[in-house]
Amino acid sequence: MFGTGNDDKSERMGPKYDTPSLIGVYRTPPYLHHGKAKTLHEVLTTYNKQDKHGRTSHLQPAQLDDLVEFLRSLPYEPPPTVTENTVPYRVPPEKNK
Repeated sequence: MFGTGNDDKSERMGPKYDTPSLIGVYRTPPYLHHGKAKTLHEVLTTYNKQDKHGRTSHLQPAQLDDLVEFLRSLPYEPPPTVTENTVPYRVPPEKNK
């Protein structure tokens, strides 16, 4: 997988350490920056000819199916709205115009 560190000028560690999470990846089709991959299977086959999205070119069809099932099994939990680091704030009321 490619990271996104090169796109963010504030990212100091570069793309090597800015790899997107796979947790809940099944929830966000279509895939890839252009949205051409309609399924996870297409990401790993049709749009991965040069193994840029993981080394999958050597896998047999049944192994690819297993990998897709693994990706679909990764749990997803919505992030909490409040954590121990949440800073309370107050939104000022709108001024009358």
